[in-house]
Amino acid sequence: MIQNQFALKSKEQSFMYWHPYPEYFNCVPVPNRYRMPDFSMFSRQDNVSTIKHINQFMGRCGEAVAEDTLIVRLFSLSQSGSAFTWFTSLPSNSNNNWADLEKQFYNYFFVRIHDVHLADLIAIQQRNDELVPKSAGADASVST
Repeated sequence: MIQNQFALKSKEQSFMYWHPYPEYFNCVPVPNRYRMPDFSMFSRQDNVSTIKHINQFMGRCGEAVAEDTLIVRLFSLSQSGSAFTWFTSLPSNSNNNWADLEKQFYNYFFVRIHDVHLADLIAIQQRNDELVPKSAGADASVST
């Protein structure tokens, strides 16, 4: 009645949450007496590597790790901050199995840290016209 009187239109839901996996994943039951684990949270802000996070996540899934659909479904429970935002922004039905989701996770968050080996340091050469930079704590008044 108020809508007609004031010519108001009802707001339709313009955004609906979707899962980045098929809807039937939600129908797969967890194992009997399965206790939901306390997952370590991955936020991208801390120094936890993606590999370490996946290993911790899989370890805490327990017997649910045997069911691909459950792992995919549980993964969002180990995300927070920008990582959770990433998860919720994945396209609907874009992950049909754990391998798909894990690959997308690594592609988005993985940062490779290169190890410096002795051979790399030996290969560094100083040109004749290059000065040796002084370290911040070095005494500038060293005499020879």
